[in-house]
Amino acid sequence: MNDEYRTKAYKTESELDEEPYPKGVALVAFLMIAESSETGTKEDPKHWSQPTGGTAYHSDNLFEPEVIDRVKLEDSSAAMPYNYTVRWTNNKGEHTFVKDVPHEAFLFVDEPETGDQFVENAFRHYIGIPDDVFPNGAWRNLE
Repeated sequence: MNDEYRTKAYKTESELDEEPYPKGVALVAFLMIAESSETGTKEDPKHWSQPTGGTAYHSDNLFEPEVIDRVKLEDSSAAMPYNYTVRWTNNKGEHTFVKDVPHEAFLFVDEPETGDQFVENAFRHYIGIPDDVFPNGAWRNLE
C-alpha cells in the first residue's frame, strides 16, 4: 500500500465511503502542529509544521487521523503535489483539525493484531543455538 500510494493521492472521508482501504491496514500520519493562535476547529484549523533542527517523522508524532480534504499545490517540485487537511481525535475524544499536512507525512501500517505473526497456524520453527558459540566462564552452570 505504501508503494502504491507514493504516487497516488490518499482518499478523503467521502471517497472512503465509496471505496474503503483494504481490511487490516490503517492510514497514519506524522503530525506536528505549529504554535499559533488557531483554535483547531474546521473553520480555523491549525497548521502542520516541520520543526527547526529536528524531524517530524518520529514515532512519537504518529497518529491516526481522518483525511478531510486534499489540495493540489501549484508549482510544486514534490513527487506528490498534495497537502491534506485532517481531523485528529485525541484519547479524550476531542477533535483537532490540521491543514497543510504533506503527502510524505502519511504511512500505511498494519492494524493491531493483523500482521503475519498473528495468522492462525503460522509457520513456526525452533531456532537452536549451539553451546559452543558462547564462551566458557564462571557464569555458565554446566551441571
